Amino acid sequence: MGCSVICMMQEQGLLKVEDGAIYRMFRYQEEVTIASDLMRINGAKPYSPGNLEKYITQYERKEGITLAKAQKDAVAACFS
Repeated sequence: MGCSVICMMQEQGLLKVEDGAIYRMFRYQEEVTIASDLMRINGAKPYSPGNLEKYITQYERKEGITLAKAQKDAVAACFS
């Protein structure tokens, strides 16, 4: 019995299969990086609703990205 397409793509490093979920590798790596950054940031400095927007803006500039409002709301929810 041969390897499935998912199995072959996983072997080629194109997909990540974890806990029953299938991720495109670059999206998986982005999520891991963001989660790691959030944990690092959370441990480094206390956040309040007043200064969280400042830290999100700094992160966006550093990473060269722009988060959507829903993403910013999700980050804020992590700290509330």
